[in-house]
Amino acid sequence: MSSQSGNDVLEMFKYGTSYNLTLDKFLLWRDFFKVRVHPEFYSLYKPACFSEVSMEFSKRAREVALEITRAISESLGLGPNYIHNAMNMDRGIQMLAANYYPPCSQPEHAIGIPPSH
Repeated sequence: MSSQSGNDVLEMFKYGTSYNLTLDKFLLWRDFFKVRVHPEFYSLYKPACFSEVSMEFSKRAREVALEITRAISESLGLGPNYIHNAMNMDRGIQMLAANYYPPCSQPEHAIGIPPSH
């Protein structure tokens, strides 16, 4: 079954599956879930602890990204916050994405995930 909550990147949740044997010639054999975590944090409360774990993971991933942008700015001879400010990173969107790859019954028809996802 192929389903998706929508194609709007600004949605707080996206989910779906990319394998429909009756409609698709080549399959993107995966289930996926995406949740917007910045600038506002959204999460599910089930399963237990998902919200806390996803918030902590997202916070730490953002810290790493911000440290990398600071290092790049400084290596270019710019101020440490140049990229951060130029890209308005406080207002930028951060998504947490998870993919599940179930066993594929027809691997000759599966292509994995295309570059645009």
